[in-house]
Amino acid sequence: MQNENPYQSPAEDGFVETVLKAEPSPAPAWRRLVNLLLDYLALLLLSFGIGVVIVVVARAFHVRNVIHKIPNILLGLAVFLLYYVPQETLWGKTLAKLVTGTRVVSATGARPTFAQIVRRTFCRLLPFEPFSFLFGGDNPVGWHDQLSNTRVVMDR
Repeated sequence: MQNENPYQSPAEDGFVETVLKAEPSPAPAWRRLVNLLLDYLALLLLSFGIGVVIVVVARAFHVRNVIHKIPNILLGLAVFLLYYVPQETLWGKTLAKLVTGTRVVSATGARPTFAQIVRRTFCRLLPFEPFSFLFGGDNPVGWHDQLSNTRVVMDR
């Protein structure tokens, strides 16, 4: 009679199960466009909210015209960074990507680094950057993807 344990793990017998991970598919152009539009709308709402908070706090401290003392470019850059960097660093997606079922990954498919996300965000500010998607076919890669070595892939 053999001393075989029917509950013995197959791995103990030298059997190794290979799990093949499917490579995530690139997000199609129409989802990238929806991401752009929804993120733009969210940026406008965030800018409005921050502007209201600045004015309310300034009035509470009896400061007049505070919003005019802050250079527009600095305020816009701060809102831009405040919107993209925390979301894409922590979750790999913005509010728009959550809606469209996409996420940001590094070009190798791993989670992007903080430096990649910051570079990606600053590259969005390049003139004509949204037009970099026009000639990418079905799976476009924009300048902010190429320069930061990131990609947007399907999440679901």
